[in-house]
Amino acid sequence: MNCFKTMKHKKGCSLFCKRVIAYLIDLIVINFFIVSAFGKIINPKDILTILESPEFTIASISIVLLSLAYWSVLEYSIHQSIGKMFFKLYVSGKNLTLGQCIVRNLSKPFFILLVLDVLYMKIKKTNQRYLEKISGTSVVYEKQ
Repeated sequence: MNCFKTMKHKKGCSLFCKRVIAYLIDLIVINFFIVSAFGKIINPKDILTILESPEFTIASISIVLLSLAYWSVLEYSIHQSIGKMFFKLYVSGKNLTLGQCIVRNLSKPFFILLVLDVLYMKIKKTNQRYLEKISGTSVVYEKQ
């Protein structure tokens, strides 16, 4: 499956590949700017001790909230995340609100939830994840 072919092929096929790669780029950005800031807390020598610490819990919650904010604020303000910019992907929705962007991104910080969200899209053979459907948003590719 070539991710860089035009949209003339199977509907959603190359768009899906672009979305996956854009997500991976976003994870790299999040890891570099957000997760690394908590490196001393989440990279302990004694992992069992740190998992029980309140600092680890606070760091984990902070990473999830900041990651959610990363996607939601960028998609609300410029309709793209950094990963989406590489592929000319945009978030589309009628009068896009910050609330819609938060709802559509709720599964992204949680791998298992994201897999279920994407499975819905693949089972329904559509270009909308379940949370995108609920939020009334979608991802579109803009050719120039």
